[in-house]
Amino acid sequence: MPDVDPDTAVQTESVSALLHSVSAEAELTGKISKLQRQQEKAAKAVRDYGAKLNTLYDDIRRSGHTADWILEAANITRQRELTERERFASELSSLRQKLLTHPESGSAERRALLEKSLEIGEAWIELPAQLHARLIALADERRALANKIRRAQPIQGEMQSKALSRQIIARFPNILAELAK
Repeated sequence: MPDVDPDTAVQTESVSALLHSVSAEAELTGKISKLQRQQEKAAKAVRDYGAKLNTLYDDIRRSGHTADWILEAANITRQRELTERERFASELSSLRQKLLTHPESGSAERRALLEKSLEIGEAWIELPAQLHARLIALADERRALANKIRRAQPIQGEMQSKALSRQIIARFPNILAELAK
């Protein structure tokens, strides 16, 4: 499971650029259209990243990996989440502070810009957290399945061992040849 692929790095930069731009702007009035374009690009990056993580989960779910392997993948995902949280912490904090101090009577467009930017940043961070939770649940499911006791079903009626032996030998002729040597 690669830690960072080039597409994800580009998508991360889209989100990072948006959060940095919005949190760094003291006065948003003149740059609203530019910031809205950045928002659209970042929102698309979030959707693409979400789709990529969903595909990754589906691939892991369909694979025959053990619970331990899946837990290791979940730990890698958790590290990714923590890295993203740390990376965007100051910008998200700045956006929250701006929302708190931004007067309700101010421009609704500016407030909406701040709120949507904050939502995009939080959504980006939440994606690996969701994958982590899904992987933990899958690992638990696989572990429970592996620990399940399987019992043989009793045979009803008479067992015909000679016929059963012939069928098994017919399926595996190489074994019979080796035993004959």
